[in-house]
Amino acid sequence: VDARSKENKVEVYVASGIVEFSEAGNQVNRILLHPGELGTITMKHILSTKSNNENPMAWKTGIMDFQDTRLSEAIKVLNELYRVNIVCLEPDLDTTHTNGTYNYPEESLDQILTILCKQNNLKVEKSEDKIYLSK
Repeated sequence: VDARSKENKVEVYVASGIVEFSEAGNQVNRILLHPGELGTITMKHILSTKSNNENPMAWKTGIMDFQDTRLSEAIKVLNELYRVNIVCLEPDLDTTHTNGTYNYPEESLDQILTILCKQNNLKVEKSEDKIYLSK
C-alpha cells in the first residue's frame, strides 16, 4: 500500500490472494484486485491495471526490474526507493525506454544512474536536493 498524502492517491499492489479495494466509506465504488494487479484510488476515480513487473514491490524485495520500461517509470521507482528527486530536464526523455535489473541497497543510486545514462546517452547533474537528467 502506498498512501502518500502529497500525491492524493492510494495504490495497492497485490502479490497474492484477492483484495477488495474501495474508497473509505464508499463500498459502492469498489473493485477486486488479483495477483499482479495494481489498484489506484484518486480524488476522481478508482481503477485497476495489470502490472508488467513487480516494481511496485521493490520497496520490499529490493529488486528493480526494468525491461523496456519508460524512463519516467524507472525514475519513479528510483525516487521512491532511494528517497531522492530525479528530474528529466527534457520532455522527450519520457518516451525513452531502459533495460536492466538492479538490487537495492547492494547497488548504489550512482551505479544505477551511470548505467541508465550510458544506455540512453544522458548526463547527470546534481544539486543540493535534485538530480537532473538531460541529453
